[in-house]
Amino acid sequence: MKKATVMVKHMSYSRIIFMGLMFCSCVTDVIFAQSSVQPTVRTPLTVTPEVYSFKQDVFRPISYYTGQANVSVPLYTIETNEISFPIELRYIGGEGLRPLNTYSAVGHGWRLSAGGAITRTVNGVPDESEYYTSSSHLFPDGFFSLPASSITNEYVRNNVNTFFNSEGGFTPYYEYSPDIFTFSFLGYSGYFVMGYDKEFKIVSENIVKVEKGTGVSSSVLYQYSPVSFTLTANDGTKFYFGNQTGSTEISGGNETPAVTEAWYLTKIEFSNGNIINLIYHPNILETEKLLHMKSRYDPENYCTRPVIIKEIVLNNGNVSFISSVKTHTISNTDDYLRLIDRIEVKNNNSNLVSSIDFNYRSKAFDRYHMLYSVKIDNKLYSFIYHNEGLLPAYTPNSSIGTDYWGYYNGQNERYPNYTTMTFTKDMYLNDDNTVYHEKEPSLEHTKAGVLQSIIYPTGAHEEFEYELHTYYRYYANSLNGPYMKSESQYAQAGGLRIKKIITDNITRTFEYGSNGILYKKPVVAYWTATALNELSIEGEPHVTYSSVTERRSDGSSTAYDMNSHLDINDGSNATMSNFYDGLSSQSSLFSYHPVPAFINAFGKASSRSLERGQIKKISVYDSSSNLIKSTTYSYSRNPDRYLQYVAAIKIFTAADKYIQPFVMELAKEYGYADLMFTFHHSYCIYTFPVHLEKKITTYYSGNNTTTQTVTYYHNEQKLLSKTTTHNSAGDSLYTTF
Repeated sequence: MKKATVMVKHMSYSRIIFMGLMFCSCVTDVIFAQSSVQPTVRTPLTVTPEVYSFKQDVFRPISYYTGQANVSVPLYTIETNEISFPIELRYIGGEGLRPLNTYSAVGHGWRLSAGGAITRTVNGVPDESEYYTSSSHLFPDGFFSLPASSITNEYVRNNVNTFFNSEGGFTPYYEYSPDIFTFSFLGYSGYFVMGYDKEFKIVSENIVKVEKGTGVSSSVLYQYSPVSFTLTANDGTKFYFGNQTGSTEISGGNETPAVTEAWYLTKIEFSNGNIINLIYHPNILETEKLLHMKSRYDPENYCTRPVIIKEIVLNNGNVSFISSVKTHTISNTDDYLRLIDRIEVKNNNSNLVSSIDFNYRSKAFDRYHMLYSVKIDNKLYSFIYHNEGLLPAYTPNSSIGTDYWGYYNGQNERYPNYTTMTFTKDMYLNDDNTVYHEKEPSLEHTKAGVLQSIIYPTGAHEEFEYELHTYYRYYANSLNGPYMKSESQYAQAGGLRIKKIITDNITRTFEYGSNGILYKKPVVAYWTATALNELSIEGEPHVTYSSVTERRSDGSSTAYDMNSHLDINDGSNATMSNFYDGLSSQSSLFSYHPVPAFINAFGKASSRSLERGQIKKISVYDSSSNLIKSTTYSYSRNPDRYLQYVAAIKIFTAADKYIQPFVMELAKEYGYADLMFTFHHSYCIYTFPVHLEKKITTYYSGNNTTTQTVTYYHNEQKLLSKTTTHNSAGDSLYTTF
């Protein structure tokens, strides 16, 4: 997420000045004034893949909707009287190779699930920041510092201009952009956001309370008040996050202030007083970090301090995660990071109950450590990966080419040619037909190092075949907001989807047809060929599918229909003038591109992703293509649900790093020697619950059908309280919770 420019003391707008002769071919003749807060991209590039995947668990779980296969290896399950605590390996690399951040403590593309974490989307400045109160008043304080009930959602949503002074900065000195905190652990998932009443609004089926506490201090966190969190489940169990040394992932750069990206589970406290503790390795020393550079055109070195679990302590035993430090050459310096070599489970007499051993091989000069096998007691799982010879090594003074979505494509990055720069956007800043070969997706390169097969302890083989995403529909911009537009034929996008899964003699083939939906086409900077706009929203992938058919080798099949962008659109923030505003040093700019065009192209939509991805209907066919079973699902759709939100404000300016190349294009196209602008708009972070309300299953046998209907009821705390089941024979079953 971009860090917004929130206070500019020395000028009214961020500006770009063209020096010397107009549009001189020398790129160094362009001077970019620095905005007060450097914009930051919180993406898979600046956090570990593990942390990014926790957010996927909530907004884009592995499913037919995303085209991702569910691949996991169970290692051990801790069973107590209070909880079942699984420890497992999950494969998170199936979407394709993102070559700029390759580290994992259990091998490239894998995640160890041993607890869980809270991650966040930073909107503007982090909520816990104390810029204004602790420094020179250049930046506002974060959302946690905002006084309780000093303002309402409705006012922020509908009066965005009243928050800014004549210089374009927030007034008073608080930021009105709360962060979104996402959690995934031990079967619990959801997200929360602080409201203007200083209470957390929770979207979850089983977490009923969130409390903020004091976090662990770190010398790398400047002008922050570190926080921790306690989440309480509906049965009274409390889960503590980030209140122990080494339990928070911190990421930042030489230009980007370091922030906490994730808080890991540190303690479980049951209502009977029993406790489970999770202990982590310290991660605050210089040798306990990961360096990575984004690209030739964003050469900032980012430093990430990953979290590595050390031990789980129970009343009747413990689980030890034994790790060693290995060389990782991910960027321009060697990093010395831990790989987990062995897991030992012992009882309270210190007797060994189970052991798990990990075997790795390093590739591309220690840039990738590939997990080749896991031995669980005497059971061996082995893994084979696609063309590891294509895995790119780090080369000084060069770059690793990617497509628009960050997946490896084997190309060099584009070299700028300022004199031949061509403006390709329409009035609404759509850039439909611009594709540079440096950014085209490549199937072979994207699947380099991606899991190809698993050999199970029984000797069974499971093979995975992939293909690039395709789409037929996408969002295009208009003055009235984004609308769904269709391509004349299928088009490819970066990243992988599962094509086939072959298990011994059984083949499952997945057909996506014309059901792919691209969130947005890239608005491309000619100078760098990079995307200027955000290509996905709130953890959803850039391509989703409204319908997928799974065909099996025996001729039978199952069709899955999902809630998608075709059913639920995001809310536009440029439909009413009190939602947005824009200012420019060149008033004629808005005669070429109206203010709503900038808001729609570069702003943040009011995401309704929590209503997408659910199964609408499953239809099962036998080998003769006869329908034998269908199940339809209905979800809560309160007509007033969009009134449940926390309002936020988004700002972007000409000085933002990701927009600067576009400003050069505008200036050249329209003959501006001096161009500066700033835009801001309000948007909604929705907090209403989405519940399954009814499931109707129909069985077909010749001309006969039978039906079963299950209705789900929820209490005032939005938790499941009762189900009723009725069938066509008149039988009923009532269950209370």
